[in-house]
Amino acid sequence: MAFSANITATLNIGDDTYDISLAIPNGAPTPANPYTFTVEQTPKTGSPVTLLDLSVGDSTNYSLELTPPPAILQQTGVVETLTIKVADSSQ
Repeated sequence: MAFSANITATLNIGDDTYDISLAIPNGAPTPANPYTFTVEQTPKTGSPVTLLDLSVGDSTNYSLELTPPPAILQQTGVVETLTIKVADSSQ
């Protein structure tokens, strides 16, 4: 039995739009055909920002990138940008 799924959703919260995407291809994930999960924010003014980008190819090939929403960073009054990246490709 082969299982795959693609789920997308668009949420409008306040003045921002959030696009959410989940892709699970047939079979086990591989570096060439990974599972992916992304969340992108499009503010009413300004450019889109990828808040979450997760890709899993297998237990030794994955990447994760996180960025807080710009509105949260603006409220700190100190932090202008912040991105966290984690990746492993041990093979």
